[in-house]
Amino acid sequence: MQKLSILFVALALSAAQPPAPTPVPLQHPVQDKNFYILSLIEQSPAAKSAIKSDPILAKLAEAKRAGLSEAVKTCPADPSCYAKALKWTNEEIDQAKHALSSLKFSIDTPLR
Repeated sequence: MQKLSILFVALALSAAQPPAPTPVPLQHPVQDKNFYILSLIEQSPAAKSAIKSDPILAKLAEAKRAGLSEAVKTCPADPSCYAKALKWTNEEIDQAKHALSSLKFSIDTPLR
């Protein structure tokens, strides 16, 4: 009886196959490949919520929107004016870095 049990367990274990590897589906291939962390954040409700509710990041986003709005009004035909409005200063980069590193959320999307 014990040999039969061992045989049954061995057969059951040998029959269990791991799932075949499949590629991660890419919704937007260029964005997903070049800016993968942004794609993960976009697909994760917890990450989006954490980022949207952070006051420092909200202030930075509003400042960039205001800069672009001002660029449209003051120099609509000058592309360098738009680039200047979008350029991040070292201080803004540091603020965003600290705000993002302090956020607590998990991304439940499969990693590559």
